[in-house]
Amino acid sequence: MNKQIIVVILLMVQVGVCNATFLIDSQSVVVDNQKHEASFTIVFNRMPDFYTLDEFGRPVDDFQYYIDFDCNPVWPGDNFVETIVRGCEISVYGQIPLRSTNGHSADPTSGGWGDIRALVPFQLDITKLTFTASFEDIGTLDGQFGYTLALCEYGSTTDWIYVPSVPEPATLLLLGLGSLILRRRK
Repeated sequence: MNKQIIVVILLMVQVGVCNATFLIDSQSVVVDNQKHEASFTIVFNRMPDFYTLDEFGRPVDDFQYYIDFDCNPVWPGDNFVETIVRGCEISVYGQIPLRSTNGHSADPTSGGWGDIRALVPFQLDITKLTFTASFEDIGTLDGQFGYTLALCEYGSTTDWIYVPSVPEPATLLLLGLGSLILRRRK
């Protein structure tokens, strides 16, 4: 096949994919109590563009985690939000900032949130984004928290999911039962 035809087909496919609404295909947060960290994974329905900004400085695509340690339903502006993970600042820092929600940072890219707790590296493999944050970075002592994950295009929410508890209560119950069974076998 002619190389020019292949390039045109690839461009057509890319343009078609970029026009799709930015959605969550799947997501997970896995807590490792031994290492005191949580590993976050989001699989998007298309490859995200975190670096192209509009005239207002908003990225084409972004995500945010609104984290609450008491496992309350959380959404932007709620008093329950204690940490915010801001994918919309990837273009500024090249990493993912985790911000406190207390106070207002002097940083003009903070979106009105507090100071940065940590900057964490991430990996993006076409549509799969992964990163890991320590309990200290997240601000939790015991690794339990609830969160809302929201996706946006140019600042407008396109998709969101609420997860009331990580690890999920059923997982905790199974872990507890598993340890009880192991103890009885000894």
